[in-house]
Amino acid sequence: VVDEFHLLGDGRRGAGLEGTLSRFRALNPFLTIHGLSATLGNRDELGSWLQGLTWYSDVRPIPLSWKVESYRKATEKPELLKRILEKSPVVQTVVFVQSRKRAESLSKGLNHWTTIPSGYHHAGLPHGIRKEVETKFRKGELTVLFATSTVEMGVNLPARRVILYDLQQFNGHE
Repeated sequence: VVDEFHLLGDGRRGAGLEGTLSRFRALNPFLTIHGLSATLGNRDELGSWLQGLTWYSDVRPIPLSWKVESYRKATEKPELLKRILEKSPVVQTVVFVQSRKRAESLSKGLNHWTTIPSGYHHAGLPHGIRKEVETKFRKGELTVLFATSTVEMGVNLPARRVILYDLQQFNGHE
């Protein structure tokens, strides 16, 4: 069973995962691989590569809705975020940002601007601190969690709203 199967497309991890799956298949031609992903866009192509079957379900326990907010200058983004969060301050929200520094600064700013309790989560924090932040969010002690992509890698949190604050991120080269 391969969870987060969509990581095959990841620039850093994809080749390693593909190599591992290919090696397993070479060692055991009767191997059955079950790839799981909630975000896989090319399931039929991967199913063909694995010579297997694909299955898809669009059943969701919580319906998805999208809203795009616009701004003219990047300096307007924090105020726009504050207004969005203040509209429904009790909805548990994960705000994805591009960097550790941004996660920390927005969390500290929100705690300074409002009474909405927030925290931050990124790979630069010690494991124990990350777990503590996750626990506080699960218990409802934190309403907003500012996070880098570390949260999307297998951390299950009870968020009812997700905000993509930064849609760009550093790829290690540019």
